[in-house]
Amino acid sequence: METAFDELCKALLVPLLTFLIVILRGWYSGRKRWPARIVEGIIFSIIAAIIHPVAVYVFATRFGFPADIADRAALMFVCALGYIGADTLSDAARNYFGGRR
Repeated sequence: METAFDELCKALLVPLLTFLIVILRGWYSGRKRWPARIVEGIIFSIIAAIIHPVAVYVFATRFGFPADIADRAALMFVCALGYIGADTLSDAARNYFGGRR
């Protein structure tokens, strides 16, 4: 039987890892100031918490991964999004949807 602390740790794992990856990427590249890095990390944490269950579902149903592996693959996917960063993703979306010519 799992305790409430275990459940809390599981629930915070995805947002916390994504936040740390965004902060470390920003620190390593050094292009943004600390407040901007923290805000970007918080935004990606929220996005990761929303996208993670969807990614688990996609990996489990579409790709046929077992539940544990689907969860780990989804975790790697949302952390990779955090590593790529908001700037790169927004530029790619603008180019794809015709915002820049």
